[in-house]
Amino acid sequence: RTLEVTDIVNKENQPLVYIYTTHEGEKYNDTSLEAYNIVPTVKTMQYILKDYLEDLGIETYIENGSVSQILKDHGWSYNRSYDASRELITKVINEYDSLKLVIDLHRDSSNLDKTLLEVDGKKYARVLFVIGTEYNGYEDNYELANKLLEILETKVPGLTRGITKKGGLGVNGIYNQDISKKMILMELGGQYNEMEDLNNTLEVIAQAIMELVRENEE
Repeated sequence: RTLEVTDIVNKENQPLVYIYTTHEGEKYNDTSLEAYNIVPTVKTMQYILKDYLEDLGIETYIENGSVSQILKDHGWSYNRSYDASRELITKVINEYDSLKLVIDLHRDSSNLDKTLLEVDGKKYARVLFVIGTEYNGYEDNYELANKLLEILETKVPGLTRGITKKGGLGVNGIYNQDISKKMILMELGGQYNEMEDLNNTLEVIAQAIMELVRENEE
């Protein structure tokens, strides 16, 4: 049956979804916004996704803390960004046991031929999931990402680029996903995707998350 907003009721107004950005400075090269001196980033995208989710009745918490500021305060280099975001997200995850999904939103650096999908004249930014394998229980995070991927693919075939498992020498391999089995890392498009592509995909992602949350409540 078709899901209705009233199917998902959070009586205490506790967040069901938490979105943050470890690499908050990742930008999109959208030339259509240059005249307004606006450069969209992954932080811009998290607010758009929040709006779509809350329109569907999904209470969403956005991380307002700054990873860059934590790096600066500690005198850490950029490659310690996951250590910095860990300080922010641990507090939130411990505070809200209502959370069904935690998303670290990123932007890929691949060329447009890999990150753009056009279906019936409508453009989408393709989605790639990344799951670390260097911690116990990563299979749970992988399964969660795969469920969301499957829902996305039923809505717009080809929208995703699959799930990349990361482990071994030279990679992070954890991405803070050891904190909770509800955590996933999602790469939304690439630097050459424009607002139209990104917005279209975010709308579909919100619909897919609603179905995922509903499924997890049953």
